[in-house]
Amino acid sequence: MHSANWDDLRFVLAVVDGGSAKAAAAALDVDHTTVLRRVSALEKLYGVKLFDRDQSGYRPTPTCHAIVEIARSVSHSVSEIEQEIIGRHRRLEGRVKLTTTDTIYLCGLEEILAEFGALHPDIVVETHVTNAKLDIGRYAADIAVRPSRAPPQWLTGRRVCGLSFALYGARDEFAGVDDPLAEQCSWVGLGEALTGSPPHGWISENVLPERIVLRADSFALVPTMLLMGRRLSIMPCCMGDSSDGLMRIGPVRRDMDSFVWVLTAQGHQSSLRVRTLCDFLARALRRRKSAMEGRP
Repeated sequence: MHSANWDDLRFVLAVVDGGSAKAAAAALDVDHTTVLRRVSALEKLYGVKLFDRDQSGYRPTPTCHAIVEIARSVSHSVSEIEQEIIGRHRRLEGRVKLTTTDTIYLCGLEEILAEFGALHPDIVVETHVTNAKLDIGRYAADIAVRPSRAPPQWLTGRRVCGLSFALYGARDEFAGVDDPLAEQCSWVGLGEALTGSPPHGWISENVLPERIVLRADSFALVPTMLLMGRRLSIMPCCMGDSSDGLMRIGPVRRDMDSFVWVLTAQGHQSSLRVRTLCDFLARALRRRKSAMEGRP
């Protein structure tokens, strides 16, 4: 019988979280050939296939998914052991600056930070909520929790879950309507602050300007605008599904899928309090994966 090596499982987890050997290598600070070698060795050792490899990256097999669930539990236990050992010699205290978007903040991050504060009362998390283009340097932030399909290479971190979008409208207006897109409805457009978001691009390409009667620089404003009349817009599922009076119209728009990342700039991850918060955020956001990805 062979015993699973935790170090090998770390490589598998990194590939799952990053979606590719290159991303895993960056997260683990090793060469990507090392990642390929360790994953292949584990597959050979147990005679299983962990990933389907194609041009889009590495897709976990059902076997891999089962292993990953266990590995995450091991990772959590290892992290707790490390914190127990280190915490005896270094107190977790001080200030951590975090930047995020209104969508992520309102879709669970506020509660997550409250949980973290209860566990680590001596760490003060200063949170800057903005939809402006990510610039850790500008806000002097230690951590960024942001949606992105491909974050800047000068940032390092992990992809924790997807972020999905769908079409929404007021339930009182659209319940029973077969094809809302065929109706001559008004639209809530998205303003300059959301220019880089997938919904902004879709609305710009598919909705006539004269149909747009309102614009919002924040997804947080869209639900109220939709409830004011027969209007449509694209929203993050985690926000639209939890908004009273709104209904999702049609399926999740998979062509707009993005990802939520927990990121730090080079040098910031050396701080124990920053690493502790990053690990906590990643675990807590993964527990909200279904809601963030628009699944029941």
